[in-house]
Amino acid sequence: STMVMLTVTKKTLPVPVTSVRGYISGHVTIGPICPVERIDHPCVVPPEVYTSRNVIVYESDKTTVNEKIALDTKGDYKIALIAGTYWVQIEPAGIGAGEKKKVTVTSSTVSTVDFNIDTGIR
Repeated sequence: STMVMLTVTKKTLPVPVTSVRGYISGHVTIGPICPVERIDHPCVVPPEVYTSRNVIVYESDKTTVNEKIALDTKGDYKIALIAGTYWVQIEPAGIGAGEKKKVTVTSSTVSTVDFNIDTGIR
């Protein structure tokens, strides 16, 4: 009779990437949208004013783009990223280049980065 020897090796599975990810989320306020805005008659921001803008996430070097997504119709965003330090910017911003804001993403938490964009409309 033939003897068969079976070797069992233990394989360690990698930690799922989701466990080391955190989130950046935020809201972008854009205005003014019309030249004269009255308290009793605010200008409604059309959805495309938001969706035509992107959230750009840069690596810690401030130049390498890690992620780029459009804002939703209400000016909100949420991006999952591996824990680390990033810079976030909205593009196009309004007057001039958009401010780059530094954010540290930690595992399983949401870091909020809000932006206020001045359109320059007066």
